[in-house]
Amino acid sequence: MTANKKKNNVEQSYQISLMKIRDGFEKAFDEFALSKPYILFVDGVDARPSEIESELYFDCISALTNAVLEINTTILAGKNIKIMPLMRPDVMYRMSIHNMNQKLRDNSVLLTWQTTYKDYVRSKLFRIADNYFSKQQDKAYEFEQCWKHYFPYEVYSKKGTIDNPFIEFLRYSTYKPRDILTMLNEMVEATRGEHFTKKDFLAMLSDYSRYVEGELKDYLLIYMSDENFSDFRAFFAYFVGHREFDYNFFMKRHLTYIKYLHELGRKIPSGMNTAQEALQLLYDANIIGYKEKRDDWRMYWSYKERSYANMNPPVKLGGNYLFHLAYAKAFDIL
Repeated sequence: MTANKKKNNVEQSYQISLMKIRDGFEKAFDEFALSKPYILFVDGVDARPSEIESELYFDCISALTNAVLEINTTILAGKNIKIMPLMRPDVMYRMSIHNMNQKLRDNSVLLTWQTTYKDYVRSKLFRIADNYFSKQQDKAYEFEQCWKHYFPYEVYSKKGTIDNPFIEFLRYSTYKPRDILTMLNEMVEATRGEHFTKKDFLAMLSDYSRYVEGELKDYLLIYMSDENFSDFRAFFAYFVGHREFDYNFFMKRHLTYIKYLHELGRKIPSGMNTAQEALQLLYDANIIGYKEKRDDWRMYWSYKERSYANMNPPVKLGGNYLFHLAYAKAFDIL
């Protein structure tokens, strides 16, 4: 198939998808009127079926997203309802959507659970953790009481500061509620005690590592096959004992990895062809962060830097890097 013919087929597929979705929704929403505003969330869009190639998948969801944007501004305008696909930012930026930045600002909601170690007690993440225990009690307790009961110990940072145990949960998470709740579930399942200890937290990390790797696999299977993911995972064997590294170290390890795949006749996983591409992929997936020293060292993580103004933050080249604690544990790098 020639490139022009393939492009024409994609355009035709887009037009057909757009018309079918438009007609279907137009008929459905013409049948009733809503007195209150609603948002119809469409989930599962960023889960690629294994039988569909990555390129075709992105063509399909590009058509879907364009159709949704069209519907929201035409037939649904004034009907008190908006359709909103739930989608990862990295998936959106891979789609061929005209004027993406402006459309994201006008039509999307960026979910963020950011907090700091100093202000964690005021965060929604900590409230979720406290509610995890308080909602299971026979009577009502003040905020923080249940957490303090179940986690009576303290933790210590490398700087020698004394912290609440919740800080450890933040260190091993990417600031998602599911991360925190998974760790809590694993600890409850393993102990059944009246309270937890630091030893219980450390014991939980083995099971949590399997969750972390599963999440990463789900994230990357949009771009690669199961076989590609196995080859991708092999990359981290070159970093055992090196949680921190610089760009030159990374380039050497990447070159060795590429030679290894070539010797086996294996296909290089998507996003891993060059050291620069690989570094960006690991940063996008929150596997690594980079640090810069100004007055003091500051860490940069993709999940913390993402905003409406910077939905796809770039990694710094030539810098100093650090594996996220959760992935360092999952890949036996520590």
